[in-house]
Amino acid sequence: LQGMNLAAHGGKVYRVGGMEPRNAPGEPADNHSRADVARFDPKAGKWEALPPLPAGRSSHDVVVAGDKLVVVGGWNQRGKDAKPDWHDTALILDLAAGSPEWKAVRQPFQRRALTAAAVGSKVYVVAGLGEGGTDRRVDVLDADTLSWSTAPEFPGTDRVAFSPAAAAVGGRVVVNTSAGPVYRLTEDGAAWEKVGEVARKRMVARLVPVGPGAVALVAIAG
Repeated sequence: LQGMNLAAHGGKVYRVGGMEPRNAPGEPADNHSRADVARFDPKAGKWEALPPLPAGRSSHDVVVAGDKLVVVGGWNQRGKDAKPDWHDTALILDLAAGSPEWKAVRQPFQRRALTAAAVGSKVYVVAGLGEGGTDRRVDVLDADTLSWSTAPEFPGTDRVAFSPAAAAVGGRVVVNTSAGPVYRLTEDGAAWEKVGEVARKRMVARLVPVGPGAVALVAIAG
């Protein structure tokens, strides 16, 4: 699978969606987004299936807010003979429920190649790519009230909006883009402040919290 994401909760790992290429090497792309969801228990060494997404989804992001698995953005690629559908809803799965079911929440955007980070019940959806191009907008979903708001637009040129990386550290959102700088949302949420610079610029990477005051940048491409 490509374009899928993982999240951790309660000592287990959750895998949500992704894209499956069905063409042989050298043939025209035939990409299909997947709807399957699974949970891995590292103690048992086993995967178990969870309720699938309502439709295939890839190039999205997934985070945990409290006990809720939250999926944002992305699109549904339907093969070489069909145009992809851009998702206009976020999805929430209550992991504390006895029989969890996906709940759809209308999104005020349609974007993919974005990133997200959760602070408490709030999920910050940062930048990404829409049908009209890249977008440095930051939308905030409260997973408890199911309401949306906005945070300050991410700094830099529109180019940096493609597939940034984000994490929550010490109750604050930290973001890195292909331009190199590392930014953190100020404590009052009114602006972004530069807090560092990477030694080597990365894209399609991940930020991973390391302790209460640091992050590790795990890169896919430089």
